[in-house]
Amino acid sequence: MINNSELKSKNEALLSEILKFIQYNQETLNQILIWLKISGTEKVKILLNSTLDSDSKKIVYNLSDGKTSREINSICGVAPGTISIYWNSWFRLGLMEIKIIKGTKKYFKNFNIEDFGIEVPNIPQKEQPPKSKIPSLENSGSDKS
Repeated sequence: MINNSELKSKNEALLSEILKFIQYNQETLNQILIWLKISGTEKVKILLNSTLDSDSKKIVYNLSDGKTSREINSICGVAPGTISIYWNSWFRLGLMEIKIIKGTKKYFKNFNIEDFGIEVPNIPQKEQPPKSKIPSLENSGSDKS
Protein backbone atom coordinates (compact mmCIF):
# COMPACT_ATOMS: atom_id res chain seq x y z
CA MET A 1 0.00 0.00 0.00
CA ILE A 2 1.23 3.55 -0.88
CA ASN A 3 1.61 5.96 2.01
CA ASN A 4 0.70 9.67 1.82
CA SER A 5 4.24 10.93 1.20
CA GLU A 6 4.76 8.49 -1.68
CA LEU A 7 1.42 9.50 -3.17
CA LYS A 8 2.27 13.18 -2.82
CA SER A 9 5.64 12.62 -4.48
CA LYS A 10 4.07 10.71 -7.39
CA ASN A 11 1.40 13.41 -7.83
CA GLU A 12 4.05 16.14 -7.88
CA ALA A 13 6.07 14.24 -10.48
CA LEU A 14 2.98 13.70 -12.60
CA LEU A 15 1.99 17.37 -12.35
CA SER A 16 5.51 18.38 -13.33
CA GLU A 17 5.32 16.18 -16.45
CA ILE A 18 1.89 17.58 -17.32
CA LEU A 19 3.20 21.13 -16.94
CA LYS A 20 6.16 20.38 -19.25
CA PHE A 21 3.76 18.92 -21.81
CA ILE A 22 1.50 21.99 -21.64
CA GLN A 23 4.49 24.34 -22.03
CA TYR A 24 5.73 22.36 -25.04
CA ASN A 25 2.27 22.51 -26.61
CA GLN A 26 2.09 26.27 -25.98
CA GLU A 27 5.46 26.80 -27.68
CA THR A 28 4.33 24.69 -30.64
CA LEU A 29 1.06 26.63 -30.94
CA ASN A 30 2.98 29.92 -30.85
CA GLN A 31 5.20 28.73 -33.71
CA ILE A 32 2.15 27.66 -35.73
CA LEU A 33 0.55 31.04 -35.10
CA ILE A 34 3.64 32.86 -36.37
CA TRP A 35 3.61 30.85 -39.61
CA LEU A 36 -0.12 31.35 -40.07
CA LYS A 37 0.28 35.10 -39.70
CA ILE A 38 3.12 35.16 -42.21
CA SER A 39 1.31 32.99 -44.76
CA GLY A 40 -1.99 34.88 -44.43
CA THR A 41 -0.73 38.47 -44.43
CA GLU A 42 -0.89 39.00 -48.19
CA LYS A 43 -4.35 37.41 -48.41
CA VAL A 44 -5.64 39.66 -45.62
CA LYS A 45 -4.16 42.73 -47.32
CA ILE A 46 -5.89 41.83 -50.61
CA LEU A 47 -9.18 41.20 -48.79
CA LEU A 48 -8.97 44.48 -46.87
CA ASN A 49 -8.11 46.47 -50.00
CA SER A 50 -10.97 44.97 -52.02
CA THR A 51 -13.52 45.21 -49.21
CA LEU A 52 -12.67 48.64 -47.82
CA ASP A 53 -13.08 50.29 -51.21
CA SER A 54 -14.24 53.72 -50.03
CA ASP A 55 -13.10 56.27 -47.48
CA SER A 56 -16.30 55.83 -45.47
CA LYS A 57 -15.75 52.05 -45.20
CA LYS A 58 -12.13 52.56 -44.10
CA ILE A 59 -13.22 55.08 -41.48
CA VAL A 60 -16.04 52.89 -40.13
CA TYR A 61 -13.80 49.81 -40.03
CA ASN A 62 -11.08 51.74 -38.22
CA LEU A 63 -13.57 53.04 -35.64
CA SER A 64 -15.07 49.56 -35.04
CA ASP A 65 -13.63 48.83 -31.62
CA GLY A 66 -16.79 48.14 -29.66
CA LYS A 67 -18.47 51.48 -30.36
CA THR A 68 -22.15 51.47 -31.24
CA SER A 69 -23.28 52.37 -34.75
CA ARG A 70 -24.74 55.59 -33.34
CA GLU A 71 -21.42 56.52 -31.76
CA ILE A 72 -19.66 55.95 -35.07
CA ASN A 73 -22.41 57.90 -36.86
CA SER A 74 -21.84 60.85 -34.53
CA ILE A 75 -18.13 60.79 -35.36
CA CYS A 76 -18.20 60.36 -39.14
CA GLY A 77 -21.78 60.78 -40.33
CA VAL A 78 -22.28 57.29 -41.84
CA ALA A 79 -25.85 56.13 -41.20
CA PRO A 80 -26.24 53.51 -38.43
CA GLY A 81 -28.10 51.17 -40.81
CA THR A 82 -25.23 51.35 -43.30
CA ILE A 83 -22.72 50.65 -40.52
CA SER A 84 -24.74 47.58 -39.50
CA ILE A 85 -24.69 46.30 -43.08
CA TYR A 86 -20.92 46.82 -43.25
CA TRP A 87 -20.36 45.04 -39.93
CA ASN A 88 -22.41 41.99 -40.90
CA SER A 89 -20.59 41.69 -44.22
CA TRP A 90 -17.16 42.13 -42.61
CA PHE A 91 -18.01 39.59 -39.91
CA ARG A 92 -18.91 37.00 -42.55
CA LEU A 93 -15.57 37.66 -44.27
CA GLY A 94 -13.62 37.21 -41.03
CA LEU A 95 -12.59 40.85 -40.81
CA MET A 96 -14.55 41.44 -37.59
CA GLU A 97 -15.47 39.60 -34.46
CA ILE A 98 -18.56 39.91 -32.31
CA LYS A 99 -18.36 40.01 -28.54
CA ILE A 100 -21.35 40.05 -26.24
CA ILE A 101 -20.71 42.68 -23.59
CA LYS A 102 -23.35 43.22 -20.92
CA GLY A 103 -25.90 41.49 -23.16
CA THR A 104 -25.14 43.71 -26.16
CA LYS A 105 -23.50 42.69 -29.44
CA LYS A 106 -20.31 44.66 -30.02
CA TYR A 107 -18.29 44.58 -33.24
CA PHE A 108 -14.49 44.69 -33.19
CA LYS A 109 -12.14 44.91 -36.14
CA ASN A 110 -9.72 41.99 -36.37
CA PHE A 111 -6.95 43.97 -38.06
CA ASN A 112 -5.34 47.37 -37.88
CA ILE A 113 -5.53 48.46 -41.51
CA GLU A 114 -2.47 50.66 -41.19
CA ASP A 115 -0.44 47.48 -40.53
CA PHE A 116 -1.33 46.47 -44.10
CA GLY A 117 -0.32 49.77 -45.69
CA ILE A 118 -3.87 51.10 -45.91
CA GLU A 119 -4.14 54.73 -44.92
CA VAL A 120 -7.00 55.74 -42.66
CA PRO A 121 -8.64 58.81 -44.23
CA ASN A 122 -9.23 61.93 -42.20
CA ILE A 123 -12.71 62.01 -40.77
CA PRO A 124 -14.72 64.77 -42.44
CA GLN A 125 -15.99 67.36 -40.00
CA LYS A 126 -19.74 67.25 -39.61
CA GLU A 127 -21.48 70.57 -40.10
CA GLN A 128 -22.42 72.14 -36.79
CA PRO A 129 -26.00 73.41 -36.50
CA PRO A 130 -26.19 77.20 -36.40
CA LYS A 131 -26.11 78.67 -32.93
CA SER A 132 -29.45 79.86 -31.69
CA LYS A 133 -29.91 83.61 -31.48
CA ILE A 134 -32.50 83.16 -28.74
CA PRO A 135 -30.94 83.95 -25.36
CA SER A 136 -30.92 81.09 -22.91
CA LEU A 137 -33.01 81.28 -19.76
CA GLU A 138 -29.85 81.02 -17.66
CA ASN A 139 -28.57 84.35 -18.94
CA SER A 140 -31.90 86.17 -19.21
CA GLY A 141 -31.85 87.66 -15.76
CA SER A 142 -35.07 85.92 -14.78
CA ASP A 143 -33.47 84.48 -11.64
CA LYS A 144 -35.58 85.63 -8.68
CA SER A 145 -33.31 85.10 -5.70
